Amino acid sequence: MSKKWQIAIPIIGGILLLGYFGGWWEIFYKGPEVPETVQPTNPSSVMHNSELNGWEDQELAWTIGAVKIWESSDSNYIYFEDIHKGIIYTDNDGKINFKSKWARWEKAREELNISGGLEAGRDEERFITSEALMKYKTEELYCPARVQYYEKDLEATADKMMMNFKQEEVLLEGNVELNQKGDLIRSEGLIYWRKDKKFQLIKPKEAIIQP
Repeated sequence: MSKKWQIAIPIIGGILLLGYFGGWWEIFYKGPEVPETVQPTNPSSVMHNSELNGWEDQELAWTIGAVKIWESSDSNYIYFEDIHKGIIYTDNDGKINFKSKWARWEKAREELNISGGLEAGRDEERFITSEALMKYKTEELYCPARVQYYEKDLEATADKMMMNFKQEEVLLEGNVELNQKGDLIRSEGLIYWRKDKKFQLIKPKEAIIQP
């Protein structure tokens, strides 16, 4: 067959899966807001071409090397500009390496805000987006803007993404496009289990299969 053809995919399975994940999906859909402003208004100290380690509950949370680093006068915020080395440490000794323009550590909230363009990855996984929020209390990383996600044998784009490091799950939401060896599948969402290397579509829409 020389022409592309489209297959309508039943949505029942996606609806059932959505119901199964219920509350978690609803929480993610609302999503946390990532503040746009990251520059300090009243820094107490400034460092250049330096590297810092951040701690959370006596465990290493992050390592960031940047061209410029500020600390707020109340010691609750640390700001980074032009990050050339970034590492987010997760449960099970996991590491996410990243580069970005800006980042802000909020000590009281135990959150790392990243913005200005983000390229990150670990092992065979990588993703690209404009901003992200790492919440250490829940071990979740939120990407509220359009994201490109890559894993071995899996390539997808979506409006939003959440990574749950405790469960090793990745949730893509909104206008999801999954590309598998040239075949394109569209859906409202996709959940990917990293340990099992399996995924499930949520509310599938259509598939475009290459001849």
